[in-house]
Amino acid sequence: MKDSKRLEIVIGDGQRVRLGTPLEPLKVIVRDAMGAPLPEVCICWHLDMGNGVIEAGAETDAEGISCANYHPSDAGDYRILCMISVLEGDYDPVLFEGKILAEQTATKQDHTTLDEDWEIPEMPAPVAPTPILMVNGGQPLIVPRRGRQLPKPVRMVAPKQRVAVIKKPAHDVTVLGLFFALLLVLGVIVGLAVGTSVTGITSEPVENPPSDIIK
Repeated sequence: MKDSKRLEIVIGDGQRVRLGTPLEPLKVIVRDAMGAPLPEVCICWHLDMGNGVIEAGAETDAEGISCANYHPSDAGDYRILCMISVLEGDYDPVLFEGKILAEQTATKQDHTTLDEDWEIPEMPAPVAPTPILMVNGGQPLIVPRRGRQLPKPVRMVAPKQRVAVIKKPAHDVTVLGLFFALLLVLGVIVGLAVGTSVTGITSEPVENPPSDIIK
């Protein structure tokens, strides 16, 4: 009767190992309708996909367990069917699936050859340094309200970057120079005027001096 025996997987399904690394044993258990293990039940193992050799016992042990070892010969997906022998009746099989990875040809440190199991880690995006507005003396500058001008001179300081200095405008020096030049011209004009007056007074000859002066 079909429901008198039940085949279940104990361990070994879904393995992913590299070629040359032994797989864990594939184990199944046979129970009766009440859940008790059944010994001496004929078990068949069949490699449905992949290449390699299966070593397994012909019957379940005293605990109702049958164990098999799969030795793959190349990389790729594999699928192994396990079933109760047709001599015991018509029962549904169980399926073991897994994957054998290719041999590793390079370490993850040199990255010369990457296999399917190695993923390149994502690097964080570079963050541009934020400029800091500073005034003379190294004190942070409080941004003024709209309509007001920044104190001068001002320099922009960015981390690990060259300091860009905004030079103070030179119009104050130009105005001061024009002022001194104007003073110099006025001084020359005044000096010429005074010199002309003195020369006019002393250069005129005295004619017919008063007779009372001559003794």
